[in-house]
Amino acid sequence: MAERPQSKFTRLTPAEFRQGLRRLEEDARREEATGPVPVAERYDVAVFAVP
Repeated sequence: MAERPQSKFTRLTPAEFRQGLRRLEEDARREEATGPVPVAERYDVAVFAVP
């Protein structure tokens, strides 16, 4: 795992990744006007550290 991290984003094409970033920017701009909104999707994250 240290050399080959797994992410669901690795399966996206560069164009799909850019489109996702554009959508995030649009949502962030919209949230400036409406205020914070709840996140409807959960994304689990695990962080491992080597001492």
